[in-house]
Amino acid sequence: MNSSKTQGYLELLVASFLFALFPIFTRNLSTEVGPILLSLIRAFFMVIILGFVVFFRKRLEKVEKSDIKIFLFRGSIIVCNLIFFIKAVVVLPVGVTLFIFFCSSLITSYLVGYFFFNEKITAKKVLAIGMAFIGMVMVYGDNVKLYELTPMLFAFVSGGFYGISATTSKLVNTKYPTLQINLIEYAIAFVATIPLILLSQETIRLDLSFSAYLNFILYAATTIGALVTLIHGFKYIEAQVGGIILLSEIPFGLLVGYLWYGETLTLFTIFGGILILAASIVPNLNLRRHLEFVSGVKKYEKS
Repeated sequence: MNSSKTQGYLELLVASFLFALFPIFTRNLSTEVGPILLSLIRAFFMVIILGFVVFFRKRLEKVEKSDIKIFLFRGSIIVCNLIFFIKAVVVLPVGVTLFIFFCSSLITSYLVGYFFFNEKITAKKVLAIGMAFIGMVMVYGDNVKLYELTPMLFAFVSGGFYGISATTSKLVNTKYPTLQINLIEYAIAFVATIPLILLSQETIRLDLSFSAYLNFILYAATTIGALVTLIHGFKYIEAQVGGIILLSEIPFGLLVGYLWYGETLTLFTIFGGILILAASIVPNLNLRRHLEFVSGVKKYEKS
């Protein structure tokens, strides 16, 4: 890997780790607020934090008219991703939901890369997909069964939205500062969530504990960190390769569950997580140079 690809790879790994921390906050907050209100308040704090940072840094680019529809599309996807994921996870086991979600996000990232960014599907990428899929089966295999079709479809759609959201950042990440991109998109998501919570009849309450508001602030800051590193990382990494790297959230999630909640890890699960991490490296390896080096060494030994 060259230096820019190495930077992009490491940034997407950091993003994956930060995404893996999300369940800590959602579990802490789910006892006080419903899922839609949780999303609304998190978006509010994100807009406040990002607004202050962008204002004081004074790094704003004028949004081109042709990009307005892209921002509206991406902001709407943030909301849709949440809706469909919630609809799936309240019916399906978490393991099944995540398995379908990540499979869909991986497929979507490859399709977006192929059709919209003219990325080629190489043998290394196919190998990486195979390794990642086997790793996911090893992690979630015990939970994978046939359930009701509708919630499984919701999980698939949610994963697709996640894949689209991550990869289409390449459409704007070279034109605008990363913080500005997040500010615009989460301002759109915040506004779009307001009618959603009114229609859902979910209980709206703001008399939350100090601990809840502290969790919201930390959750918002973690989300901003994850999205900043994700959008910046995709500047240097292909959409297809980035989709594989983002699967690192799975082994990081296993590690967080083990350290934070004392969840049990089997040897089979650990190996599956390692296989997923290995898959994220494969597309970035220069196998041709390695083979040429090995061939040169053999020729030298013969001579």
